[in-house]
Amino acid sequence: MSNLKSHTQPEIIQAIQEAATWAALKTWRMDNIDLVFRTLPLPDPFHLDPWYTVDWVIKARRRALSQMVAMDSVKEISAKDGQLWVYEPEVSISDGVSSVESAGFLDEHNCPPWDLWVGYVREERKKYVLSWIPPSVVPLAKAGYDTNVEDCIYWLADLGCKLQIEL
Repeated sequence: MSNLKSHTQPEIIQAIQEAATWAALKTWRMDNIDLVFRTLPLPDPFHLDPWYTVDWVIKARRRALSQMVAMDSVKEISAKDGQLWVYEPEVSISDGVSSVESAGFLDEHNCPPWDLWVGYVREERKKYVLSWIPPSVVPLAKAGYDTNVEDCIYWLADLGCKLQIEL
């Protein structure tokens, strides 16, 4: 039986702040964008239990951040300029086109970098990974989105999901 868990809005808001802090600490160039936000190891095949995998990434990032900065300073980094991104892994046909167009920001499965994952959400008709996209890489995400044919990636604001989060 598949897991029915979903991250709550308060958990997601905390994870957004942590992802924004994590991104602010990273230095990237166009030739390494595919590696910069994929530094945390994934614990298991994502498709077996997406909630567990996303939750593990959030906790691993939190542990890593606690070694890098005072956790009180996490709230000082603004997430307001970033965008919330929806990825529906069950809908992806994994054609790799969005990966090429986004310079590797999205992988061959249209998946955004897991270092930026902020929650796994189950709604009545949708199950998706929610990511926070830093403002500096929004154009790369948009390029991947614009070439995506299977409609497995969206901006949260455009999707009409039940989940509503103000940054």
